[in-house]
Amino acid sequence: MSEEKIFGGALKRENPDPRNYDLARFVPQKDRSDKEAFCLELPETIDIVINQYTFSACVGHAFASAVKLLTYQRTHKWVDIDPFVIYGTRNDMGRGGAYRGKGMYLDDAAYTVHHEGAFLRRDFGEQEDAPQIIDLVSDFKNTHPKLVEKAKDFCIEGYAWIDPRETDEIKLSLEKGMPVVCSYKTKGATGFSCDQYGYVKYPNKGEDRGRHCMVIIGWTKDDHWIVLNSWGTNFGKRGVLYIDFREPIQEAIAISDTICPIKKKATFIKLKADSKLIDWNDGTFLTDNTTELEVSPYIHNNRIYVPIRFISEYLGAAVEWDISNVATVTSEEHIIKFTANSKTIVVDGVEKKIDVTPQIRQNRMFLPIRYVAENLNCEVVWDSSSGNATIYSR
Repeated sequence: MSEEKIFGGALKRENPDPRNYDLARFVPQKDRSDKEAFCLELPETIDIVINQYTFSACVGHAFASAVKLLTYQRTHKWVDIDPFVIYGTRNDMGRGGAYRGKGMYLDDAAYTVHHEGAFLRRDFGEQEDAPQIIDLVSDFKNTHPKLVEKAKDFCIEGYAWIDPRETDEIKLSLEKGMPVVCSYKTKGATGFSCDQYGYVKYPNKGEDRGRHCMVIIGWTKDDHWIVLNSWGTNFGKRGVLYIDFREPIQEAIAISDTICPIKKKATFIKLKADSKLIDWNDGTFLTDNTTELEVSPYIHNNRIYVPIRFISEYLGAAVEWDISNVATVTSEEHIIKFTANSKTIVVDGVEKKIDVTPQIRQNRMFLPIRYVAENLNCEVVWDSSSGNATIYSR
């Protein structure tokens, strides 16, 4: 297998392997889409784009983003999937030897996240270019068997090659909640020339620089794909590109839902000081649920304090409490440690300062709602005059 001249790291299969690639399994209807515009559900205030910098890991970044998108559709959690473990995992897939050079084939990454799942960035975190990354990933997996098993929480249900010339196949895949990982030819000095709004000029002109992998997440009324890139938030519109339907897509794979036991996070929680009743909705109920907590939130120094355990659990996290008065909130998004009477919290191993200390009441730990919610990627709206607070998943 010869390495082609590449810019972003995507390698093209001349003869894609057809096994397990049945789009009809996920999109049985071949009808044309009647939607003028569409986009997968996204968190509103979180930067959804990560930066691959100079590494040839665009395929790993694209599939990491696609798994994040699938997980968010189901759980409302924006989970930091590690792209480099995907990029560094090579499977021969029955072809007689896995490719070890720079860049990656799309179906190799699709096979990986289908059969092995994905790791969290906080568990790996190394950033090395191929071929060193392959050995780093292999050693990491051999020495962390529990994380290998945990990665299967993020296995995708399946994937399918789709004809990149068939606009409606891409649209129908997206409407079924399937991000479409694709590759484009890159040209010119920067790979793509776009304006401040992220619109890529058509046609994309210049010297052919190879192929770059990205994720199609929707389309616009003016016939542009909405594409999630991995060149950082300063390129395009906060990292998102708008690419003309007429610009040829080299390859495209639609990936289907994650098969994971991850707890769903409520889309919102409404609570009131001195009341045990909370209203909440996880996005699946037509009407809000009302639940009674064991203890009431209360106001202290014009802030609303909440019991960490109950609120964290509604936000899809688990809470452990030890005899040293440390509460550990564990979510796929972050791990946060709170210590009673301490203004230091620890988020994914990094110490941060807060301006109040957690309080112990009725043998439970209370903290201003913001410190729990915002560290789990939520937004808090607080009305001090009424004592009402609402937590929104972002």
